[in-house]
Amino acid sequence: MTYLYGKGHRKIAFIGAEATKNMYGFRKYKAPTTNAYYDFMKNMGLFRDDYFIVKQDTALDVIVGRELAVKALEKWGTDLPTAILAANDAMAVGINNILTSKGIRIPEDVSLMGINDISISQYITPPLTTVKIYTEEVGEIGVETVHNRIINPSIYRRIMLTSDIIERDSVCDIKETSNTYHDL
Repeated sequence: MTYLYGKGHRKIAFIGAEATKNMYGFRKYKAPTTNAYYDFMKNMGLFRDDYFIVKQDTALDVIVGRELAVKALEKWGTDLPTAILAANDAMAVGINNILTSKGIRIPEDVSLMGINDISISQYITPPLTTVKIYTEEVGEIGVETVHNRIINPSIYRRIMLTSDIIERDSVCDIKETSNTYHDL
């Protein structure tokens, strides 16, 4: 979110799905990515219900990305966001497919960003800007943490792991012009 905001985007949409049990029983949404988007946009005073597209109890895959992109475009009409953050790269691939099939240029009309840096991300057109999550490190730290908690259950730790932005061609700096899409 900070990356897109730093590129000048203020009309940022989120397209995601929730397939897991709620990790945060006190939160409305289950996935940390969904909550991070929601919190950031609310905190910045930029949250719009119509730019928040989340399907419950489903897979986060290309097919759902396509389905939600179609629904989003119907909802938005000509009031497109300047950027879309997809819950993961697979969904971004489906979103990319629908946007380009409708003549919406990425990133000129709408920037698109994913999460996870799956291998296909660099091969779609345009190559997808994404957040690289170091899943091997997450797994190692998780096992180590469980082991340490078994040995000494009274010690709690907060663990912050790194991620990187992999800049490719699907996100651009926002220009001062409107991005309202018009059929040519």
